[in-house]
Amino acid sequence: MDAGPWFGRLLAAQIGAWVRGMDAAKAGAGRWDLVEAGAGDGRLSRDLLDALLASAPDLYDRVAVHLVEQSEVARAEHRSILSGHASRLASSTRALPPAMSGVVVANELLDAFPIHLVIGTPQGLREIYVDATRDGCLVERIGPLSTPALSAYLDALGIVVSRNQRAEINLQALAWIRDLARRLSGGYLVLIDYGHEAADLYSTERPAGTLTSFRRHMADPPSPGTPPWLADPGQRDLTAHIDLTSIRREAQAAGLHTVTVTDQTRFLLSIAERADVLASLASSANLHDRLMLKSLLVPGGIGTTHKVMVFSRDGDRGPGTGDPRCCPGAVESDL
Repeated sequence: MDAGPWFGRLLAAQIGAWVRGMDAAKAGAGRWDLVEAGAGDGRLSRDLLDALLASAPDLYDRVAVHLVEQSEVARAEHRSILSGHASRLASSTRALPPAMSGVVVANELLDAFPIHLVIGTPQGLREIYVDATRDGCLVERIGPLSTPALSAYLDALGIVVSRNQRAEINLQALAWIRDLARRLSGGYLVLIDYGHEAADLYSTERPAGTLTSFRRHMADPPSPGTPPWLADPGQRDLTAHIDLTSIRREAQAAGLHTVTVTDQTRFLLSIAERADVLASLASSANLHDRLMLKSLLVPGGIGTTHKVMVFSRDGDRGPGTGDPRCCPGAVESDL
């Protein structure tokens, strides 16, 4: 179910609280950056700006919005989608801004990065490659690791991939976190994605890993022959769940502080409670709004499968590296 603008409205309430906290810490109010990484056509940023304009016009007047998107087709839609907020759109590019101070949001970005697919064999850890046959079909081939960084990644976690067990390793996500942390001088990073702690993600209870292909927003069923992610190249979306443990460790090593790691439903519910959204909704006769919010906030709804990770630099420090709540289990703290 599509929750419409409600996701943006709730997220905007939290972003507004963070920015006001940053203003108070600096004893002044200046320009701040709102960066959406993996922005698609910009609809989420539009919803955020709509909400800020309605509820916090003073913050809206000071925001510089940066949309980061690899797709040229999607970038071409940015100015049209944000036509009502043209004065706030500072950039629409493929790369992160060189310097940022404010809030960075990445919604379902990291799970779309290319991954290395590894497998346990009698000879140890190996990597799965894709070859093309003479008739143009794609097939898997097991070979040596393409980089020692793959075995180092699992060694750092204390993970051993069992024989015939598959696992995905997302080295690009860690590089992206390091790059972003260098550019973020102050503020917050919000990551929203499918993910698990490493002990769960790489458990023997997931022998096939999490690599999944989607077509028209529906997951392809398992195939006894050619894996679905090798069929119809370029016609399917490929995703793999995120290793929350490694993302958190990389962010902290780069100087960011963990504020919270929780599921999306609980994250949004805490915002809704503090923003009095639930009270106003209870008195609303708008059935559509009630159904949209229910899909986001009720356990078992569309937000339960997503995790939210929030990091800060010179903001709400939350539990840090030395906090027993931080590693290896999930962090949950008041925002």
